[in-house]
Amino acid sequence: MRTDRGAALPPDLFAGLARLRRLTLLLNVTDGLSFALPPDLFAGLMDLQTLHVSATGASALPPDLFAGLTDLRTLHVSARGASALPPGLFAGLTRLEVLHVTARTLSPRSFAALGRLAELRLHAHLADPAAFAGLARLRTLHLTVPPARLPGLLGHLPALETLRLEASQRLRPGDLAGLARLRTLTLTG
Repeated sequence: MRTDRGAALPPDLFAGLARLRRLTLLLNVTDGLSFALPPDLFAGLMDLQTLHVSATGASALPPDLFAGLTDLRTLHVSARGASALPPGLFAGLTRLEVLHVTARTLSPRSFAALGRLAELRLHAHLADPAAFAGLARLRTLHLTVPPARLPGLLGHLPALETLRLEASQRLRPGDLAGLARLRTLTLTG
């Protein structure tokens, strides 16, 4: 779906699709324009398990955009136009196991409610050393924009088995300490 000048998505776009299990929504805005997603866009999609949302040009994502998606297991979200993902965006996604995020920055403790998360691919800047607190089950982490301070982040990941760091030239002695379960390490850049 392509979003044109002045176009807006209706909040009831997916009404009546309660049994939908997989949804891919690719939205692009050209010419430097921006748009906003309605906060209740995914309301009623109770059986949704996999969601891919690419909102290139979205000025912001509503904090309750994913509210009610309690069965969601896999989420890919790309919001290149938004300055930051709002606090609480992933709240309520307690069954989420796989999360891929592309954004400029994340709010502190963005992943606090994601205790079941096993895989995280992250292309965003992290400012909070406790960003991964609560991700005790995370087994796979792929960071394409590594934070300046890795020790404070990786220390919260006791189950981590696979780690991929791009721009790894920022690594310092001790940054990978404490990752006793790590089996696969890929460093690039």
